[in-house]
This record gives sequence, structure tokens and C-alpha cells, in this order.
Amino acid sequence: MIGEFNAPDFIINVAGSSVVTYETKKNMMSDMKKFMIIATIAIGGLLVAMFRRVSGVILPLTVTLLSLVSTMGLMAATGTPTCLRPRRCRRSFWRSA
Repeated sequence: MIGEFNAPDFIINVAGSSVVTYETKKNMMSDMKKFMIIATIAIGGLLVAMFRRVSGVILPLTVTLLSLVSTMGLMAATGTPTCLRPRRCRRSFWRSA
């Protein structure tokens, strides 16, 4: 609808809570990918510094990755939401428990 009425001499801007929520979710998803990669590299570097063995790096990272994947899978299977607003998330968690 905005594209229909938007013109060089008449610019329409989108605003409101739904737009802010959409943009926040989009930015959080892209940031989360970056931070997960950075955190994994940092943790791997610390494990190498502490254990200095391949098994001392691979095994802890594998356990952590598998626990993360299983947690997210269980959340998807049970319909538990990942929330931007903690109060709403706590309410939905306590209702399902």
C-alpha cells in the first residue's frame, strides 16, 4: 500500500510498534548469528589454551552444541516461544509448566 502512494515529492514513512518489533527481530537474528560464531571461536581458543589437545576442544564444544540443539528442538516441539519481552515469556512458560 505504501509503494502505491509513495512518490519522490510525497514520501511515506512506516512507524509504530509492529514495525519496531519486526525490525528488532530481524536485527536480533542477524546479530545472533554473528555473536554465536564469535563466541564459539573465543571458547575454542580458550579451550586450546587450557587443554592443548584436540579432544579437550572438540568434546566440550560438541556437548555444548548438542545441548543447544536439543533445547531449541524441544522448545519448537512443545511450542515454547523465544520472546523479546521477558514478562510475556515468563507468563507463557508458567502456563505450560
